[in-house]
Amino acid sequence: MSNEFETISKFFKPIEKYGDQKQFIVGQGDDCAVIRPSTYPLAISIDTQVESIHFFSDMEPGAIAHRGLCSALSDLAAMGAEPAFFTLALSIPKHINDTWLAAYSRQLANLANQYGISLIGGDTTSSPTLVQTFQVHGYLYQKPLTRSEAKPGDLIVVTGTLGDAALAVKKISEQQEVHPDLLSAYNAPLPRFDISRIIANKASACIDISDGLIADLGHICEQSQCGANLYLDQLPLSAAFKNEKMTSNLSYQFSAAGGDDYQLCFTIAEAEWETLPKQAIPLTVVGQITSDTQVNCYDKYGNPIQLQQTGFQHR
Repeated sequence: MSNEFETISKFFKPIEKYGDQKQFIVGQGDDCAVIRPSTYPLAISIDTQVESIHFFSDMEPGAIAHRGLCSALSDLAAMGAEPAFFTLALSIPKHINDTWLAAYSRQLANLANQYGISLIGGDTTSSPTLVQTFQVHGYLYQKPLTRSEAKPGDLIVVTGTLGDAALAVKKISEQQEVHPDLLSAYNAPLPRFDISRIIANKASACIDISDGLIADLGHICEQSQCGANLYLDQLPLSAAFKNEKMTSNLSYQFSAAGGDDYQLCFTIAEAEWETLPKQAIPLTVVGQITSDTQVNCYDKYGNPIQLQQTGFQHR
């Protein structure tokens, strides 16, 4: 495999060209990247993924790159920020060669081109385990969406469908055949900038669903000092998910607590909800914010239900 500086020059330096070149004064190749100050606030998020914890060891390098960068970008979408540039720290085991790095960096370049973002710096080092850390930066052209402004009476809304990635993980772990749509949800999550741009000035609070809907909605409730009623039978499910024909309780476990969805969960006043172009974007009302401090879950009969797990644990 190429040495550190050859690896950076060959595989990662070219990704600098994507995005607005006027936003930085010094890019890759120096001790620091130097960013040109902007009149807009800058949102920053960092995300680390470790082999065998956040992704499978035998995944294709492009899928590993996609999961790493897009899960980090999802945090920017949750804040209503527009992506601008990113950095990458990559810890590389000895078995990884230039062919692997070429496929990995090729997918990063595809994503950088798609989202108009530049790779402005980072670090590579040897390691017994593959670890990727992305720091993403984006500009806020309006007030940031936070977790702390939900109000009793607000509707709880989610984007897309839930549970596909968690179900894929379960089936992969058990060496079962996985439907392509489920596998795609896990390998290639898409940050919902398409929707965050629409709700940025309308939603009261927002979070991306990385650890599971119940857990992440709980973060909104904690910071907004409120509670929630969540109706599990209303959770949006894909056709591939429904085709698995699970029991209701098992379906709830994946869709409400499985994690890895990288969809958005946001709260919004009913009057603002009526103004959204709901026919054009995939949105589903799944509950309502309350004045207590609990996230209460209900089944299709309106009975309270307690799931065995409420979300992904990082430790």
